[in-house]
Amino acid sequence: MTSVRNAYHRLRRMVSDARRQKEFIHARQTLSASADLVDAEKRLVAEISLNVHPDDRMYWPGIAEAYLTAGLSASRCIRSALDAAGKKSAADPILDFPCGYGRVLRYLRRMFPDSEIFGGEIEPTALKFCERVFSIQGFASRGGFRDLSFPRAFDLIWCGSLVTHLDQASTAELLQFFYRQLADGGVCVFTTHGARVAEMMQRSETTWFSLTDEGRLGVLDGYQKSGYGYAYYANRSRGGISLTSHAKILELAQGAGSWRLVSYLPKGWHDLQDVYAFANPAAGSPAG
Repeated sequence: MTSVRNAYHRLRRMVSDARRQKEFIHARQTLSASADLVDAEKRLVAEISLNVHPDDRMYWPGIAEAYLTAGLSASRCIRSALDAAGKKSAADPILDFPCGYGRVLRYLRRMFPDSEIFGGEIEPTALKFCERVFSIQGFASRGGFRDLSFPRAFDLIWCGSLVTHLDQASTAELLQFFYRQLADGGVCVFTTHGARVAEMMQRSETTWFSLTDEGRLGVLDGYQKSGYGYAYYANRSRGGISLTSHAKILELAQGAGSWRLVSYLPKGWHDLQDVYAFANPAAGSPAG
């Protein structure tokens, strides 16, 4: 009986994988035909891997196009940041932290095919998947950011939707970690929940982002009073939701080190999250 059940589950998994692949192929075709994409972006979408892990929580049936669009939006933010920092050559090495199951990583691998790419992630299954599919070097992220270190300095760091789930002290430690790991002339790009998300929260009469209504109001209150609001998820699981003002992010970043803001894109990622890019001065240049 056990062998029959196992065979049944394998068959269901195969059917699910085939349906997911078909949906992503159709989404790629739709996106590639969009007049909103320039030719270089159409080539990028055509070249990325459509291998999506069944446990990837960023995907569920029916949103394949939105999944690919989110990754494309991140690629635009990264290109914009590198241009703003005056980086003319390809970034190498690169850190995607956290890399998840590769929603953005699949774009980074095609944008920088010859670069050494590292992914940091707390979920072992996601890390193994990214190592196998995107040919990266992975490292498991455990414990707090204060003690986190890596024996490499990175030319580009991408951090999508992590500050959005941290309290203020953790965000300060995360930015300090990024500053420590950023090479001379390197660029760090990260995203936050800013004014756009605050407006969405203010209009909501029900739970939002898995917050209780009390939690939602608490986040808004902290955001309005100090520039940083945070509340745990309704089920009190690890993590929560944050709102951060532009002034507060600048304050925390300045506390991390002598890098400089080179780009700020309000709701720049997927028309939702704010995007910040900080650059380390090149060796021998003023910190400015």
